Amino acid sequence: MDGVRLGTAHTHNESFETLAALTDWCADHAGPECAGLFNSIFGVKPAARFENRDIAASRIWKAIAQPADRTARAGGDERPATRGP
Repeated sequence: MDGVRLGTAHTHNESFETLAALTDWCADHAGPECAGLFNSIFGVKPAARFENRDIAASRIWKAIAQPADRTARAGGDERPATRGP
């Protein structure tokens, strides 16, 4: 797996291979930075804060695991993944 890279030139430029790596990143950063990373993901409903860093990591991981679904809901050109017949 190549990992997941998040960010833009103006915000975050992070890469995570696993949920554990993302959880470690969240543990090492302040709550507003976790919210900023989450908010930099296209198509998510912005979060002002998270209850704790474990929840932040879980929500960020879930958001990056489903980019096609968010793009489709946001009116993008990508179609959500479908299962076989």
